[in-house]
Amino acid sequence: MTDFTFKALIFDVIVTPSRRRQGLGNQLIALVKNHECLASVKHFELYCLPERVPFYAQLGFSTQVGEIRLMRLVNP
Repeated sequence: MTDFTFKALIFDVIVTPSRRRQGLGNQLIALVKNHECLASVKHFELYCLPERVPFYAQLGFSTQVGEIRLMRLVNP
């Protein structure tokens, strides 16, 4: 999801366990980051499980997001 200017939000990058370690996650992220429609986006952000932080960190993502906080409203 994106406004094509400030942020592009990646919700899921899922690679089945049997296909991991083949570079597919790297390729998917590269396709998103290098897509011509997203060339002017200032920040790419994503949701991920704690155990996936090292994977995304090697691709340049950081947990240092300043004062931004995640908020949620549960739909009853």
